[in-house]
Amino acid sequence: MPCPRKSDGFIDYDEIFKIVVGTLNRPIEDLEKLTLKQVYLLNDNHIQNQRDHYEMMAHVVRVGYVSAHSKKEIKLFQNSKQRSNNTVTAETREQVLKELSDEFGN
Repeated sequence: MPCPRKSDGFIDYDEIFKIVVGTLNRPIEDLEKLTLKQVYLLNDNHIQNQRDHYEMMAHVVRVGYVSAHSKKEIKLFQNSKQRSNNTVTAETREQVLKELSDEFGN
């Protein structure tokens, strides 16, 4: 994200205020605590989280649309009973713990 600047080239602190208090929903005290780089990193993280959320919602809508038009239920997640075949046996657990213990020491 480019640095918000005024037409004269100076940093636009009103835009920084909008980002910190408005977009990131942080307390006003954070304006003094956070550096400009930290504000931009937090804002970039916020934007990426928003994109991930919108992509997930778009996927849910697509699955719902296909499910409605095909008249078949399409599950988004596996049933917990289907995943139970991936259990770890006691022997495997002990072997892995021994290997980790040998590798990293007690």
